[in-house]
Amino acid sequence: MKTLFANITVILALILPFSAFGQRLTVSLLCPDTARCVYLYQMWGESQTLTDSAQQNTTTGKYEFHHADNLPTGLYNLRSGKRNAFIILNDAEKKIELSFCFNNPVQTMKVTRSTENAVYYDFMRVNEGLWKAIGALEAAVVRYPPNEAFFDTLAQKYHRLQNERLQMIEDVQRLYPGSYVAKIASTYRTPFLNAHWNRTTRNKVMREDFFYDIDMGDTMLLRSDAYIEKAVRYMELYMDPDDSYAVLQQELTSAIDKILAATSANRQVFAFMLEYLTSVAAEYHFNGILEHLSENWMTADCNDPSESRLQTRIQGYQQLSIGTQAPSFAVRDRDGNVMTLEKIPAEYVLIIFYVSTCSHCRQLMPNLVEKRRKMPENKLEIIAVSIDEDLEEWEHYISTNDFEWINVRETKGWDGAVASSYSIFSTPTMFLLDKNRKIIAKPNDWRELEEAIAPKPPERGM
Repeated sequence: MKTLFANITVILALILPFSAFGQRLTVSLLCPDTARCVYLYQMWGESQTLTDSAQQNTTTGKYEFHHADNLPTGLYNLRSGKRNAFIILNDAEKKIELSFCFNNPVQTMKVTRSTENAVYYDFMRVNEGLWKAIGALEAAVVRYPPNEAFFDTLAQKYHRLQNERLQMIEDVQRLYPGSYVAKIASTYRTPFLNAHWNRTTRNKVMREDFFYDIDMGDTMLLRSDAYIEKAVRYMELYMDPDDSYAVLQQELTSAIDKILAATSANRQVFAFMLEYLTSVAAEYHFNGILEHLSENWMTADCNDPSESRLQTRIQGYQQLSIGTQAPSFAVRDRDGNVMTLEKIPAEYVLIIFYVSTCSHCRQLMPNLVEKRRKMPENKLEIIAVSIDEDLEEWEHYISTNDFEWINVRETKGWDGAVASSYSIFSTPTMFLLDKNRKIIAKPNDWRELEEAIAPKPPERGM
């Protein structure tokens, strides 16, 4: 801790007077590297937008970025292939010079010009070391008998490292008030845990105090992944690998409610987190969570059209409940043949909406192929409705897989006629219909589908 910011004074002396010609970022790679070009991405949560690129100067070996107008203050991502390093750009620092190795930027970063980045990487290095040490000690104090003499030694060091970490965060905020690195550092604050507490108490404190003394309404942090990382770490407190699917949804619903409550003071941050959490629930097909978000957190008169549209879709999906008649439609398959829902000669029809780039869809589809082949003829027909926007991508996916069912594509994507009539808001989404084309199940996976079409045992008489 004593040497954490020792080099800052030297760096401050090297900072040149502000330039009147925008920003200049100079990057040097320490490791032998064949990267001809380095790319700069602007961050907005998990989303990243390519902002600039720089080719290696054949004379100096450096990469130089020049921006006539200052880029917005935030966390940026320098990338070369799959390797990356995060940096801070701000309005005040017109010249930034740094060097690092893409294989391990946190440990190799050397900042020549830029107080923000020097402090940021000093903080990240020390925090990484402390976090690993605290985690190792935590595993020990949880398992070590508290009545043994050595337990007190473990507890003292465990408490000392936690206090050291919290003090480091406070030092950054005190020494660099209002800076972007101070904002990021504040989100790393976690509750102090007493070594003598049992697992139940520790988990309770973490859940209740996780957002204590943290500003979750700072819109500047939207230009980073800080809020996303904080939300992910919080949701992990509610995830138990032994929980059933239903229990996991209930637990995560509680976590999501507290995350949204913590961000509710700022409408922009709240909308950002609501969109992110909704996308996570949709990706993992947590329909119960999506329904909860629609009923409790989305407003019908919301000014955000995407939020209002999503709410309409979720409510429409809810209305397609078990026992209701499935919306009728006629589609053309890949060969141009018109297929109507009512004329499909099968006892059951499974409609699956998917996107070929969706990882969960790619996991599900091969299982559907394998299981359907084992079923009697005309037992189950599958209509696979693609929402792919890229025609070539969909055709490649279909041609490289042996899908022996009806393949169709919505030419208007999510706004296509069939997807709209079934209120699709996530993929994969499945509807199982009986011979009368009524909805009898909305399975999340093949296991639930098998259960829905399995022969029911005869009811016993009284």
